Amino acid sequence: MHFIPKHKAPKTPKKLFLNDFALKNAITFEKDFMRRFENIVFCELLWYKDEIFYTERLDFYIPSRKQAIVCIPFLPPELILRRFQTILTHLKSLDVSTLTVLTVGNEGEGKKEGVNCEILPFWEWALRQ
Repeated sequence: MHFIPKHKAPKTPKKLFLNDFALKNAITFEKDFMRRFENIVFCELLWYKDEIFYTERLDFYIPSRKQAIVCIPFLPPELILRRFQTILTHLKSLDVSTLTVLTVGNEGEGKKEGVNCEILPFWEWALRQ
């Protein structure tokens, strides 16, 4: 089990992630694809061995890499890029240089005010790691 804290809010609840993301299915009937997808991404991030946080708008924030990750499995790239623009101020306040949006199968990219946004299928991102 791993707990990740909210960035600059140590007293807020931490997010729980499991090394074996299928374990939750063995102990509960709740099916939550989004939460499972996020847990799979976290398992890949463990290879970084960097400190990982979350924020109110980002699933994962890795300050040492100036990277943020958001899991949006099914949204089309056009809508993802629109969301990127809405969180741009938040990204800049954290000094993020790259926002990676992980999907099930969509791809795309954008750049605004010095912040890159790459939209990648999970499998492609995981193979890069």
